[in-house]
Amino acid sequence: MNTRLAELDINARIDHRTLEAQGIDLEPQHKIGPAGARRLDRGEDVERAVDHRDIARRNGEKIIAEPNVALDAITRQQSTSTDHDLARFVHRHTDDADQFVQALSAVKTSPQLVALGKDGAGRERFTTREILGVEQRLER
Repeated sequence: MNTRLAELDINARIDHRTLEAQGIDLEPQHKIGPAGARRLDRGEDVERAVDHRDIARRNGEKIIAEPNVALDAITRQQSTSTDHDLARFVHRHTDDADQFVQALSAVKTSPQLVALGKDGAGRERFTTREILGVEQRLER
């Protein structure tokens, strides 16, 4: 998959290692899928879905307190990101709409986030100060 992504000039990579092995300080969440989410929404007892939400709540709290955790995780997959990429990551690691808004705000106002301007599709692109430093060292 990574070879094909590179061939298509897509700035993303897949890493199947655990979050811990990747150095990402977030708890792994269970995959519950759409059917599990619907059961939870109906009030049915779905242990895995409840665990998923508890972990998402803890991860969301961690992102709010330390948004660089999210930025570090995102840049391990791709060197630049869009608003959509940031929101998708935060959504995956938060529990509800209120926590999502708080976590996304924390990420987007982090002093580590650097706006790069618009890409060819007119989307604002971002990176981190760390990635910029790596690129500058590579240029030198």
